[in-house]
Amino acid sequence: MKYRKIIIFFIPLIIATIWMSYKYYKYKIDAALFVAAYSNDVTYAEKLIKKGANVNARHHFRYKDIQTPLLIAILEGNPEMVSFLIDHGASTDKIDSWRFFPLDLSIAIEGGRYSISSSAPRTPWATVRKKQREIIPILVKANAPSKKQMNK
Repeated sequence: MKYRKIIIFFIPLIIATIWMSYKYYKYKIDAALFVAAYSNDVTYAEKLIKKGANVNARHHFRYKDIQTPLLIAILEGNPEMVSFLIDHGASTDKIDSWRFFPLDLSIAIEGGRYSISSSAPRTPWATVRKKQREIIPILVKANAPSKKQMNK
């Protein structure tokens, strides 16, 4: 009887510990996918997705507003990563904290109407703007929505 009470007391603690470990593991894998998107490391991103990383995870990463790996790849001017993430199920209709869809963000960067003043991207800004010319067709091909479409 005495041991039964002890077991009943510890089972919820053990289950909670396992659950929290799993959540922490998922968070670390998702955060690693942001690093892969930031650094344009497609092979690492592929390994992370095979381990269960969420291509639509939302976090504060490097920039002050909430991002997804796809938005990070766009901000860094990484067309290979943008294409890879879309091919692996990244949603093109997720907006960032500034209410930009990925297509709107890419168009704004390419047109010089969007800049990051507080924390510049790793890639030189002029290069990021030029790379948007490769990213925009990828997003259009993936039927990415824009604010203009939503307002019609």
